[in-house]
Amino acid sequence: MRKPTRPRELGRGERVLPGAWRLRLPLKWERVPHVNAWALQAGEQIVLVDTGMHDRGTMVDFERALAVTGHRVDDIGLIVITHAHSDHSGQAPQLAERAGCEVWIHPAYTLHAEDPALRSDKDLVNGVEVETDLGAWTVVETPGHAPSHVCLHQPERRLLISGDHLLGRVSLYFDVGYTPDPVGEFLHSLDVVDALDSRLVLAGHARPFTEVHGHIEANRELVARRLDTTRAALAKGPLTDDELARAVYGAEYTEEVGRWLLTKARAWLTHLEALGEASQDDGRWLLD
Repeated sequence: MRKPTRPRELGRGERVLPGAWRLRLPLKWERVPHVNAWALQAGEQIVLVDTGMHDRGTMVDFERALAVTGHRVDDIGLIVITHAHSDHSGQAPQLAERAGCEVWIHPAYTLHAEDPALRSDKDLVNGVEVETDLGAWTVVETPGHAPSHVCLHQPERRLLISGDHLLGRVSLYFDVGYTPDPVGEFLHSLDVVDALDSRLVLAGHARPFTEVHGHIEANRELVARRLDTTRAALAKGPLTDDELARAVYGAEYTEEVGRWLLTKARAWLTHLEALGEASQDDGRWLLD
């Protein structure tokens, strides 16, 4: 019997605050059905934070979601990108050309952006401000998930646009190979964001959430558990990257998600190496 297919999702828009709308944009990934972009009123225009992925039909979904908010592509005065992963930055070049606006992104996007058409008109580094009707949002660098990752903080209203740094559920992923220790960077970024004392997070996937400190602690705890599991696996003897991933994730490790879990396993190993606890010898990892 043929497995039933999931109905195709359509782009949707909804107001989450006066002057702020969530654009829920479909993705074709099995485990990640959608991504959020955020439209922020800025006078007669909007600031668009993230854009969704560029693929067949995605522009139609974007325009449908944006229309629900009462805006059109021509109303976009600025595009701000939280990080250069394709589901967050994919449509930036096309939208910027149509709207005649600038794109701002962290300079580290050049390390890992998949689309050579992606360009930045201004570097999103600590302290840069994005003006909207809700007030100025301050850029906070939060590498770890990606080298180019930033959050936007609105201090008076205690709001945070978190991209993929914090999500409504705890789901970890790290770009590996571009920086020395992405897990260490992520943990430091959690400390930075925790100190902001935000009360509402507008995340890159799923609905906005509160209890921000609790989400941060849950991320720290999961990192600690994964590192302990990695240490325990290596204590039994040297392992390759793939062997370690299978030991850490067990039944979760399938052909469908194996590549994704292998990248995460390499992140745990890289962090233990940075801590001086593990090293690699002839393609195998061992505890020092």
